[in-house]
Amino acid sequence: MTAAHTQPATQAISVTNFDLNSLYLLRPEIKTTLRVAEQHLTEFYDDIEQAPLLLDSVASFQQLTAVLELIDLSGASQLTKAIAQALQHLYEQGNNQNKPLILSLSQAVMILERYIEFVLLQETVEPSLLLPIINQLLQLIGQSTLAKNDLISDDFSQITLANPAQNFQSITELGLDQSLLATAYRSGLAVALSVKADVPNHTGQPQLTNDQLQKLDAMFQACHRVAQKSSSLFWQAAQAATKDLAKILPLNEAQKRLFIFLDQQFHNYLPADDQRFADLVSFACLQSNEWAVQLKQSLEHNQLDKAQLNQFAHFMYGPDQKIATQLNELLQQEISDIKVEVHALVNDGSQSEPVDVSFDDINHKLLALASTFDLLKLAPVANTLRQSAQQLSQWQQPSDQQLDSFLADLIQAENAAIRMSNAHTPGAQAWQLNNASISIHQLQSAYQDLTEQCRQLLRRLERSISDYLDPINPAHQANVLGAEETDGSQYPDELLHQIPQTLKQVAGAIRFLELTDAANILNHLALYLEDTFYQDGQTLIKRDAHSYAQFAKVADVLLAVDHQLSARQQQHPLGKHALHVGNSSLYQLLSLAA
Repeated sequence: MTAAHTQPATQAISVTNFDLNSLYLLRPEIKTTLRVAEQHLTEFYDDIEQAPLLLDSVASFQQLTAVLELIDLSGASQLTKAIAQALQHLYEQGNNQNKPLILSLSQAVMILERYIEFVLLQETVEPSLLLPIINQLLQLIGQSTLAKNDLISDDFSQITLANPAQNFQSITELGLDQSLLATAYRSGLAVALSVKADVPNHTGQPQLTNDQLQKLDAMFQACHRVAQKSSSLFWQAAQAATKDLAKILPLNEAQKRLFIFLDQQFHNYLPADDQRFADLVSFACLQSNEWAVQLKQSLEHNQLDKAQLNQFAHFMYGPDQKIATQLNELLQQEISDIKVEVHALVNDGSQSEPVDVSFDDINHKLLALASTFDLLKLAPVANTLRQSAQQLSQWQQPSDQQLDSFLADLIQAENAAIRMSNAHTPGAQAWQLNNASISIHQLQSAYQDLTEQCRQLLRRLERSISDYLDPINPAHQANVLGAEETDGSQYPDELLHQIPQTLKQVAGAIRFLELTDAANILNHLALYLEDTFYQDGQTLIKRDAHSYAQFAKVADVLLAVDHQLSARQQQHPLGKHALHVGNSSLYQLLSLAA
């Protein structure tokens, strides 16, 4: 059995509500901008006549600054702005022998690329890591340096919380009546979720009864009672968020999910390092009440300690994704060569006329490979390889059992190299195997094939729906004119009948990919289609405006699942927004059928 998890696998040092998906989309363009800037800087250093190239990089970094400000990536936007100013200064100075500035620019470009990788890898932001290089550039061009607070957004739309687990306390730990408080909170939550915007009062807000207002106040009092007992940021944010909640009703979908998350934490359902913790604090800080002011003051003291910052800095200045990937490729090639050599020697030794077989060369390679794993601080794997080398030195005619054991040791080395590479690859899966003899490489290949096949099936279903709804489809025309029946594989109605069963097959397949939510939504859709669209092999739904709207919602579900599969395929964060859209459309379909 295996388990695959997206990074980070351990408890988060910090948590943020920064939109990682936007950075994943921008990363290729950012890398291109940085590569071109490095090239322009090198050409200017070699030939002063190439100074105009610096202006091209200035324009590129100014654009990049605006983009990073748009997605609110604090620290990185200030660094790109400093790089643009330093390049402009270098051009105006016209001195390609200003080595301190040129070297600092080169270092800044490298650090920016590493920081982008760090944010994606650790799924958090830490602008203070960029402060030294920013100030180094600013000093060299004679501008005022920045303080740490200058890198932090003051509108609280993007929040990063240090040590989230330490900033949450369960109600049971505080000695409070969990059942009573949860009941009080849910009474107000039911009101908050049900209020619509269609009956406003003279202030433009929904009109609430006294009973509803009392329930909303009970919701706040439940959070306030916990906050009185706990100084944790979570409950301080909860009381600020629920204070005067009636004034901000009705809630949008994101806000509803936020308060549902808060309800779950009354029962400790989710870990504290959930991104919605940062969303909750961000929302609470934007409120206009005394508790929000108190929360902002507490937030100023929420910082990583020196040891944690050093741990983050390791990712900034240690091996990057490119180096880790190259190391993995070299190690995999070395292990593969050893397998080939052993296979060749064993086959030579199994001939009808026995020959002397020497494994000395392979023994030396195993010992060298063990030393490499020692350098990578993978001592358990290195020790396993040394033991294999010792056993191999005693081989004459190895048995099948000896060969199987040797192969299992090499698979452990393969897996260790892959894990090392994945640990430096944003979005890669962190494999945890219950059986160490299972090859991660083979599992990855199988999962990639399964993902692609599922996406192909979904695309085929989308085409089937499109063909069925197409009024000028030749199959429809043939049916209307009474022509001979076309091949069932091409007739749209027949294709449509296959959708429920195909959906169930895809749902079963993606459970192996641990996309449980996507599998569930497909199963529900399949059951709905079976009960609503077909009966005794006949298509019940007609081609009219109403059916088009229904099929549009079916398409929403299919696209939501395909989005999840695409994210897994490209090693991007799975995200929840697409599934929320798909679930909403499915709920509307089920409501119509009820």
